[in-house]
Amino acid sequence: MSNHTPGPWKIFDDHPDPDLLCLHVCHGDEQIADVSELKNAHLIAAAPELLEALECYVEKVADLNRYGVMIETSLRKKAEAAIANAKGERVMKEPTIKEMQDL
Repeated sequence: MSNHTPGPWKIFDDHPDPDLLCLHVCHGDEQIADVSELKNAHLIAAAPELLEALECYVEKVADLNRYGVMIETSLRKKAEAAIANAKGERVMKEPTIKEMQDL
């Protein structure tokens, strides 16, 4: 499930009544989601950019680690978990206190 519709995703409101929202998150002519709240539409529309940013972060952290610059492991693990969750590879869970202590 790691293949997703590429960004950018845009928000459209096509409700005939200007006082009501009928939001759609789209990529070109492809509809990604119907959303009833603008704040959720913005979050959904930003998903491809957020995923790309996290993937870039994890890659750069790995590069820095190879050169001896250590970045806080819990942040990298959280980013990796969010990436896996976004790709449908596993459900993101917060690390336990024990897992944090073992880092």
